[in-house]
Amino acid sequence: MPGILSTVLFVGMNDKIAEGLAQEDPWCAYDAYRRFLAIYGQDVWGIDMESYNIVEETKQRYKVKYKYDLPWEGMKEISEKTKSILQKEGYGDALEDVLHNPKKQLITAINTVFHSWNSEAARRYREIKGICNSWQSVAIIQEMALGNRKNEEIRVGMDETKASLTGVIPRTHVTELGMRTLTGDFKFSAAGDDLVGGLTKSISFRSIDELQTFLPMLNRRLRHNVAKLRRFMGTDQEVEFTVENGVLSILQSRAAEIGKNRMEKAFEAPGQEAACGIGIRGSAFRGVVTFDKKDLDELRKEDLAKREDVDGVILVLESPAPEAIPLILSADALLTAKGGSTSHAAIAINGIENRDYSAVMSAAGLHVDAKNKKAVITAKNGDIRHTIRKGDVISIHGMTGNVYVGTRKTL
Repeated sequence: MPGILSTVLFVGMNDKIAEGLAQEDPWCAYDAYRRFLAIYGQDVWGIDMESYNIVEETKQRYKVKYKYDLPWEGMKEISEKTKSILQKEGYGDALEDVLHNPKKQLITAINTVFHSWNSEAARRYREIKGICNSWQSVAIIQEMALGNRKNEEIRVGMDETKASLTGVIPRTHVTELGMRTLTGDFKFSAAGDDLVGGLTKSISFRSIDELQTFLPMLNRRLRHNVAKLRRFMGTDQEVEFTVENGVLSILQSRAAEIGKNRMEKAFEAPGQEAACGIGIRGSAFRGVVTFDKKDLDELRKEDLAKREDVDGVILVLESPAPEAIPLILSADALLTAKGGSTSHAAIAINGIENRDYSAVMSAAGLHVDAKNKKAVITAKNGDIRHTIRKGDVISIHGMTGNVYVGTRKTL
């Protein structure tokens, strides 16, 4: 159930630990601290920290495009702001308690994993995938590999002993020359959640093919490990890994999900696309837009099969967060503003075996306002080019990543 059960990162963090880590790498220390506070607040206390938009506001204040470009002082500000929000939400005393008691952090994190087995998202996911409710789960405790250490420089020929990054390889594939190669992404100075959580725009990711350019020795070690895992497990593997100061850690490995539709379609002269993203699965698809479960259930009651201009229902989201996976799998197609091929949602989509599905993620210029049930596609200068509302029709291509407003004729 990848992405469905709770995961709490950087357990053991508090002010003193952050100050100690900061003596060596202040950016990493406060990035780790703010991540712990946000994840603990969300998974243990149910506070949606993403809705407060703290990171984006801090980036705007420092006038930087990427989180990586924030100074360590900015990361510390995010940590303090997160603590303030948790206090305002009524968890001030509980926060002080866990920050002074790392063992309690660990115990509550373990209990959170167990409790997440019976969450609504987990129950719905098991129903969709046919997983037995009585299996239950284990809780795995792992030492953190700090892929979020600040890299001194990112360039060709960089010092591999000081490189820190995280990456995901969803699967391998055979090239036209018969060579097996990797598919996936990595990101410098990041934690795995940046890739698998679906909350980050893919423009900050690098293709796994670029690893050879920046870090050739690491690239060879990684490929050797992936090949060994594939031979040992007897099947292609999805692999998550982290590199801390040049040290490679394989975090987990499981059978790769490789989704393939029974029928592939193409658009006949679709014209200029309104946006383009990452094609995750499928081909040409025309969908009636929905933004939430309620609207999806309503549209399911309509006989869309009688319509010649649509193929089904398409779910439009800002982020393909793990908790949205059951909803995503309930639709016929997906379009998102964030996330990529290494997100847990993409893995779940490729795990669909009994029906066709099309998906495009990280569509450039797409901004989704689920609360008001609308989305806009903007130009590079920020001007709104298209507005999409519930019940509108949009067309996507799950291989090219192209997005079109309105329906298109298919071949």
